[in-house]
Amino acid sequence: MRLLQKKRLTQVAAPTTPKTSEREEHETVQEEENGSAAPVDQQIPYKIPAKLPKHREVDEQIRQAEELLQKANDPLCMAQARGLVDCITDEINGEHKGKHPRRRQREINRKAEKKSNNNGAKKRYATKKAAYKETQALYRNNRHQLARKLMGAPDTSQCPISREELEIKFREKLSKANNKADIKNFAGYAGHVDENLLLGPIGEEEVDEALRGIDRHSAPGPDGKKLKDLEAIQETDASRIPRLFTLWLKTRSIPESMKKSRTVLIPKCEDQDRLKNLDNWRPITIGPMLVRLFTKIMAKRLSKAVNINPRQKGFLASTPGCNENIALLQNVIKGSKKNRKELAIVFVDLAKAFDSVGHKLFIGSLERMKTPAAFVDLIRDLYTNNTTVIEGKGKPTDQIKIERGVKQGDPLSPLLFNNAIDPLISTLEQAGQGITMPYGNRMLKALMVAGMYSG
Repeated sequence: MRLLQKKRLTQVAAPTTPKTSEREEHETVQEEENGSAAPVDQQIPYKIPAKLPKHREVDEQIRQAEELLQKANDPLCMAQARGLVDCITDEINGEHKGKHPRRRQREINRKAEKKSNNNGAKKRYATKKAAYKETQALYRNNRHQLARKLMGAPDTSQCPISREELEIKFREKLSKANNKADIKNFAGYAGHVDENLLLGPIGEEEVDEALRGIDRHSAPGPDGKKLKDLEAIQETDASRIPRLFTLWLKTRSIPESMKKSRTVLIPKCEDQDRLKNLDNWRPITIGPMLVRLFTKIMAKRLSKAVNINPRQKGFLASTPGCNENIALLQNVIKGSKKNRKELAIVFVDLAKAFDSVGHKLFIGSLERMKTPAAFVDLIRDLYTNNTTVIEGKGKPTDQIKIERGVKQGDPLSPLLFNNAIDPLISTLEQAGQGITMPYGNRMLKALMVAGMYSG
């Protein structure tokens, strides 16, 4: 009896007015004339989560996202599109990996049964074969390390620093934001940026070219996705990845699942005592393969769209790069000695430049170069809410938030760093004193070699 009474009371207490949709609520707020009401943009979240599509529904979800983006001026449509794009990305990134758990389990069981039936001779053969493959891989990629291994030298590939110390050091290093971004007093940018070149739809040819340009032995990111997995997706449907990347461009947003990475440590020397110091290890951040493919495409577009100072040669593909600037410097020194002229050279070493450059600085440098606001927003989002784990000795560290620096190992990082340093080089070219070159009466004032400036 009490249960029935409670049920009746609940029914009486239930609201009789129909619920209004979120869109109607936002329109009501927008139409209110009360000046104290909050703006519509503050009422709408940045992303509205969507339902994860099934494999057969991915194309339909892409079509829906493309339709929503036709109303990009509507904040609600943009938020819904971002939520859809996140789900589409997760589904596409999961293709060709773990789609058939029963079939995979049967394969694992067959391998286990086959392994248990192996006799001692087969096990010894398998061990030798694995050692041979490892030796061949070292011969192709790192002959110096192979020589050390064959001669019995201590292994320097494993960082001896404890997990706890690595986490403390990298948390201090990465999680403290560098907000220095004042470049108003530096030289401006006189070039022009082609908006269509940066923000135009990504085509199948660009994806195919970027896939061919990625090293076959590239390490997978934290999601375990390898290059061959992306190639399989591209072979199955060549339009999916380009359409997905175009959605990333139009929503100016990178899905949250693409912002997790892992950081491996590469030794800078071979001295065991020196390797106990973290400064003698180079951190390489490895993000998901899908986002590395996207940034490779965007890096090529950015390098074509933006013209940096010609005296900056670091990290530029298809150019003599450092060799050209070093040769110029050597000729200047030899010429001064031969002609007995005074010469003053200042060397500035930007130590740990990749790790210390502030996110606001390279965002400001992109704005200085008059890159489209949509592209700036995309790069800003690319570097928002990023995390990494440090893989050293034993178990990886907990997630560490990345608030400063550019990712060493990402195709876009060198260009972002070059753009951030370009105001300094351009200012020195305009204001600094230099030396006149013998041919062409060209004044040489500054040289940039990767992370080194001399002027």
